[in-house]
Amino acid sequence: MPVIKTPNRTQRITIVGATGTGKTIAGFQHLFLYRWEEFPFIIVDFKRDMFVTNLIKLGIPILNYNSSIPKRGLAVIQPNPHEMDELDDYLWKIHARQRCGIFLDEGMMMKRGNALLAIYTQGRSLQIPVITLSQRPVGLRKEAFSEADYIQVFNLRMMVDQKTVAEYIPGFTWKTLQAPLKPFFSWYCDQKSGSVIELGPSLDEEDLLAAYRRRLIPKRHII
Repeated sequence: MPVIKTPNRTQRITIVGATGTGKTIAGFQHLFLYRWEEFPFIIVDFKRDMFVTNLIKLGIPILNYNSSIPKRGLAVIQPNPHEMDELDDYLWKIHARQRCGIFLDEGMMMKRGNALLAIYTQGRSLQIPVITLSQRPVGLRKEAFSEADYIQVFNLRMMVDQKTVAEYIPGFTWKTLQAPLKPFFSWYCDQKSGSVIELGPSLDEEDLLAAYRRRLIPKRHII
């Protein structure tokens, strides 16, 4: 696999792809690279993803809208579709706190509210990195792409989604994205340099979960 730059604690990455193409595991592989032992990262889990469920079993706390933002580590908030105003208020709390990452899956649910818009456009100076995932790029607000430092694209089945993404990748046309990639492969675009490379599959899901387990569960030393 080629050496790539990955987002730092001020940057954003948007990852898109049809169901089953590998975007969720890619997103959690990116999340693993952050130093969340030093600052918090909130996972916004709309779809009750099984990988998130497994992280909860490892001890990651579930927040509610009245919860304080943790000082460090991973935490999960699980909004229902009718709770967009409450979620927007919670994102404003993150905006005010600063120095807190957001993992947003599924990003197309966040059409309402201005907090995410403010985070996308001001997050670099506020040190709010964002990982945004979506099955349908056409459903994302445009700032998810225009303000992203990196864009990762797995196979997309619909022409309207291919055209949406191609607008934001230098030198790409929707026909490039129409040509199917091998299973679990993706295009990875560094927006600053304009480079686009083809990436092979992310880590196996079980291997990635095992890596999280080792990091989340402290080793007990027998004296």
